[in-house]
Amino acid sequence: MRRLGLAMTAGLLAVLAACSSQTLYGGAGTPEPTTSTVVAPSPSVSSRPTHHASSQPKNPSPPHRSTSSQPKPQSQPRYPAVNNNPWDYNFSCCHLIDNPPSNFCDYFNCIATFWNGQGYVVECSDTMYSLSGGRQGVCSHHGGFYRNLYAP
Repeated sequence: MRRLGLAMTAGLLAVLAACSSQTLYGGAGTPEPTTSTVVAPSPSVSSRPTHHASSQPKNPSPPHRSTSSQPKPQSQPRYPAVNNNPWDYNFSCCHLIDNPPSNFCDYFNCIATFWNGQGYVVECSDTMYSLSGGRQGVCSHHGGFYRNLYAP
């Protein structure tokens, strides 16, 4: 950037030097100035710094990660995840959960017979979770049905 500023200053000085006092004042020694337009030179392509390609690639491939039952964390989920679960399960939207991951009860307080359920995941009134959503008698020993849990 400094090199560009020096080049522009040098160009402006060259333009001013080319315009003698005769051109600026209308003749030899005449004190009355005439109008003239001074145009600053535009920077040339050669005054810009050049970049040389490096031997390292700009976007190296990320290291290989093993797959697990937990999905990759997203930058910002659309709906807040209940209990900070890694699947962004929530009470707002979008799909009922009928096949929760094997470590579901590590994040949610499941009823004792959770894995015997044959429905979708719901929260009971006592804040326990059941896999019998949509079935008659869901959460009957836990204060009744409270709300559905959704996968985004």
